[in-house]
Amino acid sequence: PYARSGLVPMVFPKDSEFEITLLRAHLNGTLIIDGRRVITKIYPKNKIRVKMSKESFKLIRLSSNISKSYFSRLREKILPRIPLPLK
Repeated sequence: PYARSGLVPMVFPKDSEFEITLLRAHLNGTLIIDGRRVITKIYPKNKIRVKMSKESFKLIRLSSNISKSYFSRLREKILPRIPLPLK
Protein backbone atom coordinates (compact mmCIF):
# COMPACT_ATOMS: atom_id res chain seq x y z
CA PRO A 1 0.00 0.00 0.00
CA TYR A 2 2.86 2.44 0.62
CA ALA A 3 4.23 2.22 -2.90
CA ARG A 4 0.86 3.04 -4.42
CA SER A 5 0.13 5.94 -2.09
CA GLY A 6 3.53 7.61 -2.33
CA LEU A 7 3.89 7.36 1.47
CA VAL A 8 7.13 5.88 2.71
CA PRO A 9 7.42 4.32 6.16
CA MET A 10 10.40 5.52 8.19
CA VAL A 11 12.16 3.62 10.96
CA PHE A 12 14.59 5.33 13.34
CA PRO A 13 17.01 4.06 15.99
CA LYS A 14 15.40 3.78 19.42
CA ASP A 15 17.53 6.57 20.90
CA SER A 16 16.54 9.08 18.18
CA GLU A 17 14.74 12.29 19.01
CA PHE A 18 13.58 14.63 16.28
CA GLU A 19 11.14 17.41 15.50
CA ILE A 20 8.70 17.65 12.60
CA THR A 21 7.64 21.00 11.13
CA LEU A 22 5.94 21.87 7.86
CA LEU A 23 8.07 23.31 5.08
CA ARG A 24 5.36 25.31 3.33
CA ALA A 25 3.75 27.97 5.48
CA HIS A 26 0.50 28.03 3.50
CA LEU A 27 -0.26 24.27 3.56
CA ASN A 28 -1.58 22.16 6.43
CA GLY A 29 -0.50 18.54 6.96
CA THR A 30 -1.69 15.24 8.39
CA LEU A 31 0.33 13.02 10.72
CA ILE A 32 -0.07 9.24 10.32
CA ILE A 33 1.56 6.88 12.83
CA ASP A 34 1.50 3.10 12.35
CA GLY A 35 -1.02 3.46 9.54
CA ARG A 36 -3.54 5.34 11.69
CA ARG A 37 -4.41 8.98 11.33
CA VAL A 38 -3.42 10.53 14.63
CA ILE A 39 -3.67 14.27 14.07
CA THR A 40 -6.00 15.35 11.31
CA LYS A 41 -4.53 18.82 10.81
CA ILE A 42 -1.06 20.12 11.48
CA TYR A 43 -0.63 23.84 11.04
CA PRO A 44 2.60 25.51 9.89
CA LYS A 45 3.41 26.86 13.37
CA ASN A 46 2.97 23.44 15.07
CA LYS A 47 6.04 21.47 16.09
CA ILE A 48 5.84 17.73 16.71
CA ARG A 49 8.56 16.14 18.82
CA VAL A 50 9.13 12.41 18.45
CA LYS A 51 11.06 10.17 20.83
CA MET A 52 10.86 6.69 22.28
CA SER A 53 8.31 6.15 25.02
CA LYS A 54 9.38 5.06 28.49
CA GLU A 55 6.54 2.52 28.40
CA SER A 56 6.98 -0.85 26.69
CA PHE A 57 4.59 -3.50 25.43
CA LYS A 58 4.66 -7.06 24.12
CA LEU A 59 3.25 -8.31 20.85
CA ILE A 60 1.74 -11.74 20.35
CA ARG A 61 1.71 -13.29 16.90
CA LEU A 62 -1.40 -15.37 16.28
CA SER A 63 -0.42 -17.10 13.07
CA SER A 64 0.16 -20.62 11.88
CA ASN A 65 3.25 -19.48 9.97
CA ILE A 66 5.40 -18.10 12.78
CA SER A 67 8.67 -18.85 10.98
CA LYS A 68 8.03 -16.25 8.27
CA SER A 69 10.35 -13.33 8.94
CA TYR A 70 9.68 -9.62 8.64
CA PHE A 71 11.93 -9.30 5.60
CA SER A 72 10.27 -12.14 3.70
CA ARG A 73 6.90 -10.45 4.33
CA LEU A 74 8.37 -7.16 3.12
CA ARG A 75 9.64 -8.79 -0.09
CA GLU A 76 6.29 -10.48 -0.63
CA LYS A 77 3.93 -7.57 0.07
CA ILE A 78 5.67 -4.24 -0.55
CA LEU A 79 8.67 -4.67 -2.85
CA PRO A 80 6.73 -6.14 -5.81
CA ARG A 81 4.65 -2.95 -5.92
CA ILE A 82 7.58 -0.56 -6.17
CA PRO A 83 8.21 0.58 -9.75
CA LEU A 84 11.61 -0.26 -11.18
CA PRO A 85 14.45 0.69 -11.55
CA LEU A 86 15.61 0.83 -7.94
CA LYS A 87 18.96 2.50 -7.26
